[in-house]
Amino acid sequence: MLGSMARSLLKHPDLWSKPSELRRRKSEDVDRNADKHIHTDTTIQRPLPSIKSDVPANKRDVKTLSLLLLLLTFVSAIWISLRSEYIQNGTSQITKSRRSFFFIQMADPQFGVINGYSDNAELAMDWTKEKELFDLALTNAARLEPKFLLLSGDMQQFYPKNEGKKNGVLFDAPSTGMDQASDILVSISDILPSSIPVKFLPGNHDIDDDPNLATLEYYQSIWGDSYYSFWQDEVFFIVLNSQFYYDDSSLTDSSIKSKQTEWFQSQLESIQEDTKVPKNVVVLTHIAPFGGSPDEGHGWGNWKLDDRSKILEMATSFDYWPTLWLCGHFHGNGRYYGAIKANDDNTKSSQKSIEVVISNSVTFPMEWGGVPANETFGSSQISAVMSIMDSGDVFSEYIVPDFSRISGGRSKAGLRIVEFFEDGSYRHKWFSLEEIGEVDAVDDETMIGSIENAASWNTSKNKSKMKGKSKNKK
Repeated sequence: MLGSMARSLLKHPDLWSKPSELRRRKSEDVDRNADKHIHTDTTIQRPLPSIKSDVPANKRDVKTLSLLLLLLTFVSAIWISLRSEYIQNGTSQITKSRRSFFFIQMADPQFGVINGYSDNAELAMDWTKEKELFDLALTNAARLEPKFLLLSGDMQQFYPKNEGKKNGVLFDAPSTGMDQASDILVSISDILPSSIPVKFLPGNHDIDDDPNLATLEYYQSIWGDSYYSFWQDEVFFIVLNSQFYYDDSSLTDSSIKSKQTEWFQSQLESIQEDTKVPKNVVVLTHIAPFGGSPDEGHGWGNWKLDDRSKILEMATSFDYWPTLWLCGHFHGNGRYYGAIKANDDNTKSSQKSIEVVISNSVTFPMEWGGVPANETFGSSQISAVMSIMDSGDVFSEYIVPDFSRISGGRSKAGLRIVEFFEDGSYRHKWFSLEEIGEVDAVDDETMIGSIENAASWNTSKNKSKMKGKSKNKK
């Protein structure tokens, strides 16, 4: 308790170190109260009969007031300490341990998207607005000093295959994609200190909706591997190339996709041993496996049903499974939290809870159906939008009726802060670029209103029962 109080006092310096003006005013208030008491309480001019003291009563009352103020400060410190010991998880409370680390997610910077569909080639080559917003986001990230920065795909707007009409008037400028990617890298190099590493993952604009060997090689030449894993403190992160599960029709070598799936399984198997069990596991993809329901139809915004089912069942068949899936692509905020069927018997014991979080774009938010950019879609809403197969159809239905739904700007574009604690619990919150500019530090006050969860398998009872045992069989 004393340690928690000390931490609370350090987190809330206003309890012990007020600005000089505030200290002066509080001192004047005490003096005025003391003077008022001395001047009005004229009936008591000597010590009370039951108290032997040479100190006049009026001075003793001032001392009493000081003691009461000190006691009030002490009680306030205890209250803040107790308050900081708990964070809200739906309708239940989970114990919050000391902060471990936080990172920042930026989804879909997509240089070239704002003017990319213009009939004017010169205008379509102008991505100044996207760069201004992205640079602003990077500036705030550099100031807040996260452990790492995650770019969740679609760094560029220009499709690398450059087929058909997808690149519009820029069809005759095949180097456009490389120019857009290069400007992303320049911004990062100019603004973000080298002490903050950047994690990239592929989006459909980076490798095309239906990637092939050429687009995968193109991506790797700029950003690195399209799937990989890494540790941050005691949390294990797995990056997957979601385009393989969206449309693999152009992969002439089917082993490219199967190798990733097998690799994913091996990564999960590797952390089931006693010495390697993480505090939590996070999967990072561009396109989410689903938005509102694991059984929603396949559309422009999610994975094919057969691949989705296979990967989710594989992931949740382990004792230590990914509890958080963090994605982009949708240009809106969405969230699913619930159970995934881990086995065919569909018994209660086979249900594993996961959270799928989808983050809005850092440069080009879309208010699908008029849902504000800073709000989170409900399950039925996001399923309806994601499950439409043709992106042109969904744009016509949910955006075209009111083009202000893609107006963008600092008040709508934004980023997400994801914070982990030593026990594996975490919380996350999306901020507009306008809001993040007002954040001085990532702390309890900043994260008020965040969505918070605990790794449901990370309890001492569960660990002692299941440690080192994997239900997954090859």
